[in-house]
Amino acid sequence: MPRKIQLLFQDPAASLSPVMMVRSLLVEPLKIRGTLTSESWGRVVTLAESIGLGEQLLSRYPHQLSGGQARRLALVRALVAEPSIIVADEPTAGLDISV
Repeated sequence: MPRKIQLLFQDPAASLSPVMMVRSLLVEPLKIRGTLTSESWGRVVTLAESIGLGEQLLSRYPHQLSGGQARRLALVRALVAEPSIIVADEPTAGLDISV
């Protein structure tokens, strides 16, 4: 069951390795679970683009992202593993007042 649970931390930047590019961070959950396949990358890119992370961001490092981009990156990392449950630590903490 733990393989079907993903965590979404309040401070996404703290949960992202500063030495890994965004593209590596996105496939890391699949590598850890042993579910990385040749089709995985297309699914990861499609998921990232669907929430506003363009392909140009994939060659950046976490410190080069805005707070909102880092939050979306953390969300894609959680979703890419196709969990049954996502545990979010204060999911609305970083939202803009207009949201």
